[in-house]
Amino acid sequence: MRRTVLDLSYLWARSAVDLAADLGDAEVLITSELIYELATASKKKLARVGGLAGLLDKLAGLALAGSHALLRLLNIERGHEEPTKDVVDNVATEDLNRFVGEGAGFEVIEQVDEAIRRFFEEDEPRKLRNGLERMWEPRHDEAFKEARGAVGQGTSVEQVYVDIFGRLPEEDVGREIANTLGMKTPPTSEWMLFRYERLRNFIAFRYRLAGTQPDQLADKTIANDLLDAHYVCFLQHADGIATADKKLVEPAARAFFEGKQIISRP
Repeated sequence: MRRTVLDLSYLWARSAVDLAADLGDAEVLITSELIYELATASKKKLARVGGLAGLLDKLAGLALAGSHALLRLLNIERGHEEPTKDVVDNVATEDLNRFVGEGAGFEVIEQVDEAIRRFFEEDEPRKLRNGLERMWEPRHDEAFKEARGAVGQGTSVEQVYVDIFGRLPEEDVGREIANTLGMKTPPTSEWMLFRYERLRNFIAFRYRLAGTQPDQLADKTIANDLLDAHYVCFLQHADGIATADKKLVEPAARAFFEGKQIISRP
């Protein structure tokens, strides 16, 4: 059974019938990012789709797999200095299917662990700002001039990033990540940590290319973009992704996980 990451945007956009038709033959990966977004969604937005109960009804009948939190996976990789073998949490999977099947347990979704909230809303925005500040150093001006020229000629932002940073050997990128995080073993593209650090760097690249300064960005804006990157990162352990986000998730998935299936909203 193919495994497909479910982006919350797709859950918002598709009906229960459409979801069953699109994903009925897949193991649907429900990430901690999706749970976080549900827990922090406005009541007004939830009301448009029948509340949490309405959203969970859409998932009924699908083969659901709950994931470990990306925060935990990254910490495990840093601590054990080896790539994640699988992202599925069997306990979370059992709980998720029971909650959806019985229509109970909404309080679990309504609660957000403080560590996860801080990760999304404080720690990660700060790290991205630091990366963006480095990109604004004069030594990078020529590279961004080249990048703007390529975009002006019709090349996608995602491809321009891959072309520029693809010049760097994977070993060099891994060593830089290891040095920054105090690791002995440089991660490779087989690690979620490597994929996530690259995706966060790509988002900073997009901001710099648009001429956006670090102090012009609200934490919420950064957090939203990083959440999208998290969904894409889980493609390391999935066959495809279902998303209605054509601005970041879909193009990033195509650029950084070539060959993965993209199920997008018609």
